[in-house]
Amino acid sequence: PYTTLFRSRNERFFRLAFRTTALIEGISWLGMLTALAIKYPLHGSPLPVTIWGVGAGIAWIAFVLACVAAAIRFRWTWWALPTGIIASMLPFLTVPFDLWMERTGRLSTANRPANHVQTTAPHPLTKEEASKDVSTK
Repeated sequence: PYTTLFRSRNERFFRLAFRTTALIEGISWLGMLTALAIKYPLHGSPLPVTIWGVGAGIAWIAFVLACVAAAIRFRWTWWALPTGIIASMLPFLTVPFDLWMERTGRLSTANRPANHVQTTAPHPLTKEEASKDVSTK
């Protein structure tokens, strides 16, 4: 019971961290593009670009770390992590990536393969074991 509770809390933590950083990364793109619009076309101050640039950089690093952690925790397929990192480099794509990962069940351990899958055939029974097994039935 305790390990099940710990796993579900642990799973919720990774899911929440991934989803939160995806949203923050999307918002940081909005702030950065707005700051760039103030600086260049409107000939405004470069200060907003500096502030939003630092924030966007921190948000990007947090999202990449959350992607790596979620990929390990939820055992994503090989292509899901590179897709998330590429999505983080393009404006606002972390939010659709997050929604897609949620809808396809990739933010849950329910779709994860079992830990102890038998990969080899069992040992064949010896003649004595086979005769004992048949005679006991």
